[in-house]
Order: sequence, then structure tokens, then C-alpha cells
Amino acid sequence: MKRKPKCVTPHGLSTHLAHLSVHQKVPINQIMQLTAIQAVKENVGSARKIHLIDLEIWSGVQWTALMQALEDRQRRLDRLKITAVGLRGIQNIEETGKTLETFAKSMNPPFTFKPVEVSCMSEIKEKLFETAADENRGCCRSHDTQDNVPQGQLACKI
Repeated sequence: MKRKPKCVTPHGLSTHLAHLSVHQKVPINQIMQLTAIQAVKENVGSARKIHLIDLEIWSGVQWTALMQALEDRQRRLDRLKITAVGLRGIQNIEETGKTLETFAKSMNPPFTFKPVEVSCMSEIKEKLFETAADENRGCCRSHDTQDNVPQGQLACKI
């Protein structure tokens, strides 16, 4: 008997002051994000086209730090694309995208943001991400969504 996945996690995006305050005061959040940013930076090397898939994006603050880190490289980007997946609240995900686009304009990397809404993480299919053969891809899932992606359904490799 196949167990139906639980889809109880909210959209994952929060600009609520309490959540932002916890993010600022609890260092484990920053440590996890900086570690993830460093891992992405090291694994994309000098790639010129990077596509990041964020499973359950919140505020996207970690991507601003990554943009800064990538800007410091000697080899400039041709494209940075972030595909953000959320369970509910496509408007909130789009708002995060607009914030990231504004930040990216100040840094000048060619940037695109694509929001993807699914009702359960088990609905994720590779075709939702519109990947290109010439881009380096990375996948990030920084929060426990309490909803598992079936094994083998999505390969998250850089």
C-alpha cells in the first residue's frame, strides 16, 4: 500500500518580523546558509551559466550572499537562474523573486527567477525546471518540508 504524502507545510516564505528576528538571532541559520553558499560556489567553479533549484524557498536571503560571492570571481556569469519551488502561495514566491531581481540589478549578473508551485513535493518533475544542457545546476532544500520527494524522482546534483 502506497502512503500518500502529507502536504501540511505552508508555502515556506516568510517576511514576518518574528521569523526574520529568529533568523538574525539564531546563528545556526546563518551557518547553514553560508555553508551551503560555499558548497555551491566551490562546485560551480568558474561556470558561466548557473541554474539553482530551491526546494521550498523562504526569503531567498542566502541567494543574495551567493550573488555577491559569484560577483567576486574573476570569471563573470553569463546567466544565473533560480527556480523556486513552493507548496502554496505563488504570490509570495513571486515577491521573493522581485526582491532578488532588484538585488541582482545592483550586482549586474544576468538573472532570471522562475516560481513553481506544487501542492506536494511528490509532484516535482524535472520538466518544471526548464533546464538547459549547458548550465551547471544545483539544488537546495534548506528546510524540512515534512513532505518527501520520492527517491529517484529528482536528482539534485551540481
